[in-house]
Amino acid sequence: MHSENVDCSVSGVTDMDSKAKQGPPTSDANNPELGAEALTRLVREALVEVFEARVKKMSETLQSGCLDWILVASLCLSSSFLSATTEGFVPLL
Repeated sequence: MHSENVDCSVSGVTDMDSKAKQGPPTSDANNPELGAEALTRLVREALVEVFEARVKKMSETLQSGCLDWILVASLCLSSSFLSATTEGFVPLL
């Protein structure tokens, strides 16, 4: 009964060994779940990168806008303070 385990590969490596060395397939016609998992993982990773980039950009825009607003507000306050003090009126802050 040992005749069933005949090595038919040219290099001496069985088909099972060569498949194990190739690693898991990204898509397989015999197992579409592997392909779907790989595609899902790629899409998820791409979406995470896009969302992280958008959040970073929105954060930078918000910080820039806040700094601009603070600068304008401080200039307006100091301008009104200066004009009020020259007229003899000091506003309550």
